[in-house]
Amino acid sequence: MRSERPAQLYAQLLDITLRTQSALRDSAHVEGLQQLIQEHTAVMQALQEIDASNDVALLDLVQQIHTTIGEIVREAEQEREVIGGRLRELEAKKTQLAAYTKAAHL
Repeated sequence: MRSERPAQLYAQLLDITLRTQSALRDSAHVEGLQQLIQEHTAVMQALQEIDASNDVALLDLVQQIHTTIGEIVREAEQEREVIGGRLRELEAKKTQLAAYTKAAHL
């Protein structure tokens, strides 16, 4: 069947996407995330090679992957905002401590 191979690849892509989401939530090591990115890239290249983009039978699976990726991106953006706020707070604290240290040595 024409959609058997693309269906397997999209199923793989969904699995990789869900593992990526889990890894990000669990603060996985960079190496683990890099491995997932490599797997994702390989599956995407395979999908491009067989041109499965017009296979209507796979629409539900593709939509599920798209939705999950959207969730991952939103979660990552929120996490970046939180981390950015913490970094700004730490930089302010560092500046305050440097000023105190300088004043204390006068």
